[in-house]
Amino acid sequence: MFLHASYVGCTCDSNILIRSPDTHVFVIGVALESGIASSRLYFHTGRDENVRTIDLHVIRQHLRDDITNARIGLHCFTSCDSVSAIYGKGKAKPLKFVQQNPTFCSAFQALGENFTVSEEMVNSLEAFICALYRL
Repeated sequence: MFLHASYVGCTCDSNILIRSPDTHVFVIGVALESGIASSRLYFHTGRDENVRTIDLHVIRQHLRDDITNARIGLHCFTSCDSVSAIYGKGKAKPLKFVQQNPTFCSAFQALGENFTVSEEMVNSLEAFICALYRL
């Protein structure tokens, strides 16, 4: 879906609307928004009375670049479809930890960049979980 959006952004000067009910599509969209050339990327979601269209550029402007780039890794680690949410912590608290700690932010930016996970990455993610649960 984002490959198609990127193609449209490179070949046309028009707004792009992605429709999805999934949070992970929103998270990825915010992270990739700046790479969509000359187009405005919108996320359309919701059902019935809760339908809304969100300008992903506006969302990205409100977040620091390092946080935006860490969001995909954080989302995958804490609450995507294939991972259970962090028990009893929700989604906001892990994000707050990443916003407040440059080491955690760097770890989540790098998460998924390689197929192998370094010992340093494992240690950073373990420290994140321990800090989150105050262990």
